[in-house]
Amino acid sequence: MSRNQNRTGGTVAVVLASLFVLLLVVGGAIFVFGYARVEQSPGRTTVEIDTEQLDKDTRKAVDDARQSIQQGAESVEESLDTDDDGVIEQDDEEDLPQAVETTPDPEDPPREVPDDAI
Repeated sequence: MSRNQNRTGGTVAVVLASLFVLLLVVGGAIFVFGYARVEQSPGRTTVEIDTEQLDKDTRKAVDDARQSIQQGAESVEESLDTDDDGVIEQDDEEDLPQAVETTPDPEDPPREVPDDAI
């Protein structure tokens, strides 16, 4: 097996593991929020999913998210309308950080080692 085949196999395993975890989370959420029920009777197990309630709640969540995004966009537009035009004026330059010119530390000259020290 070559090195590239090993990497591809590892990538596929990570993708499959991620999909499995996502499936568990979504499935668990469906049961936790009451959209699904499991009924057991002798010789039969039934899983019922309330798709109408799930659809209704999903549409409400999408509408709420859309409304929040719209309000955020309006808020940004209002703040842009009330602020200055974004051009730095002469007075604004005083508030900007000023560049400070620095010089590097002087380097120590190389030390010579006497021949008898080695």
